[in-house]
Amino acid sequence: MGKGIVKLGEGNWAVKDGNLLAAKETNGRFKNAEFTVARGTRATYVGRDGLIKESNLQVTNLVQNGDFEELGDELVTNGGFDTDSDWGISSYDTIIEDGVAKFPTTNGSFLIQSSVVPASVKQYRLQYDVVETNGGSLRLSGGSSAFATTSLNSSLGTHTFYLQSNGTQTNLQFNNQSSFVGSIDNISLKEIDPNDRWTLGGGWSIVNGEAVHTGSGNYIEQGSLTPGNQYKVVIVVTQADGVGFPQIYMGGLTTAMASPDTYTFYITAQSGDTIKLRGLNDCKIGSVSVQEIKTDTPRIDFTNNTDGHLLLEPQSTNLVPYSQDFQQGWSVADATITPNSITSPSGQDNAFTLTTSASGGTVQETLTISNGNLTFSLFVKKGTTNGVRLRIDAATDVNGYFNINDGTIFSQTDDAKIEVINADWYRVSISASVTSFVKASIYTTDGTTSYDNGAVYIWGAQLEQLPYATSYIPTNGSTVTRDGETCTGAGEAADFNSSEGVLYAEIAALADDISQQIGVYGGSSTKQLRIEIANSVIRAQLYNGAYQANMSSTQTVTNFNKIAFKWKVNDFALWINGTEVDTDSSGTTFSAATLDNINFSAQNGSSSKAQAKVKALRVYKEALSDTDLGTLTS
Repeated sequence: MGKGIVKLGEGNWAVKDGNLLAAKETNGRFKNAEFTVARGTRATYVGRDGLIKESNLQVTNLVQNGDFEELGDELVTNGGFDTDSDWGISSYDTIIEDGVAKFPTTNGSFLIQSSVVPASVKQYRLQYDVVETNGGSLRLSGGSSAFATTSLNSSLGTHTFYLQSNGTQTNLQFNNQSSFVGSIDNISLKEIDPNDRWTLGGGWSIVNGEAVHTGSGNYIEQGSLTPGNQYKVVIVVTQADGVGFPQIYMGGLTTAMASPDTYTFYITAQSGDTIKLRGLNDCKIGSVSVQEIKTDTPRIDFTNNTDGHLLLEPQSTNLVPYSQDFQQGWSVADATITPNSITSPSGQDNAFTLTTSASGGTVQETLTISNGNLTFSLFVKKGTTNGVRLRIDAATDVNGYFNINDGTIFSQTDDAKIEVINADWYRVSISASVTSFVKASIYTTDGTTSYDNGAVYIWGAQLEQLPYATSYIPTNGSTVTRDGETCTGAGEAADFNSSEGVLYAEIAALADDISQQIGVYGGSSTKQLRIEIANSVIRAQLYNGAYQANMSSTQTVTNFNKIAFKWKVNDFALWINGTEVDTDSSGTTFSAATLDNINFSAQNGSSSKAQAKVKALRVYKEALSDTDLGTLTS
């Protein structure tokens, strides 16, 4: 078979610096023929593992010491008392022997290690073991101690204290307070946040792997963010009660996190933004993560297939303000919803259980929608019952009944779809043209049109003004828009044979009502050959000042079709799924070095961009035989 020069997909996708890379069939190596994807916002896709992922989310957490666990080097020398050196004792009652420090009497006695703590105000973690005790009092104290007088736990076991040095003294001093009789071992002192990752405002401290705040109105912050760049911020709040809580102070947000939970924000950094949180009264933060979102990146999606496909979608807005939190904004009738029940398609334990307690029990979102196409979609998993029903209440009601036990659609009044996401989850959707007021509702069923007072798992609701469901758009308190994306030109004149060749694509349209085009072009709208998909028709055209070939075939264009367009002087053919469906035996092609790029659009520079799923793309430099074309498209 002839050699393909530009080749994409077929299970072997490569992305570098945000661009798709083409491969040479002659050696299987990727070459510098880059397709540039442009999209101004974040977007999601279904990964090979069946989990919902965010397109090119930067792996690196920009937050240093984001889990508040970073500790400095050990400051204590001979903390295990292997010898009797490095420690000072203030009376002969203190003894270092048998691998421990002993306080044998109730005479007042000190155990001192000098110059342990730098003469600056820092936070420290102190650990020690009490191996013998009479229950008497033990404390840190003394005029030269780096720490204020602190009562210590003198019971048997390992104990941990978080301390702040006074900034003037440098010694670590234990005092038995004329009361403690016993022995201690394994003394350790380490600085917390030793590299000063965090700037702690008044009232903030780092204790036991948490940022702890007391008082009001103070900040914890670090670093800087690049203005205009987009970021995903995840904050784990471990203590908040509505009176004491932290707030995010990035991207113009001052949102309160009023209860213990994991909070996710998507922000666009403003001038002067740092990674910054504000504390109000008593609250605690367990971790902070900030990752940059690279928006202009291709998405290789694995919904319903194992090879993956390039996903090119139009702009869409999720009109549901709380897509993942059914306790916010949704109304519940004769049902209960339980958060964080199981692992959702995102890979996090944030899916909800919907349990109905009476016939017709439901969870609903009420919106006002203007006339037009509307699609309601939801990720669902079987619980104690087999089915789920989606309903859009409008001037004309829309229903879909889905059996999520076997992945079938039991009944529908308009267009309905069910897609496999992974072994556990489906995505179900209904689409229709609606008018005026809309209520989107979720019910449980027995897998038929009958109600069932059982439970199903739900996650990721989406309502969008399109005739089909697009990739999931997460929301958290407001509507969110994902920009449309484009995939533009790759190649040069040496990559193509202008006089003959084959353009091959395995492609599916997102919907059967818009034109999808992939073409090879020669620098102007008058020099082009292309495959076009629109309104149940697949068309192959060569235009060189006038149409030299214009072939077509009626097909189900929302299915993946294997399409080959052969061009050669007086020898044109269109092959689809192993069959030659049309030919043209009269027409010219192009002079040498005319064709110089391949594009996912109607023509060079055209605003009409393909909105499709593309599994594979090839351009051959010779017109293949019928046998090869049949093999290629089968």
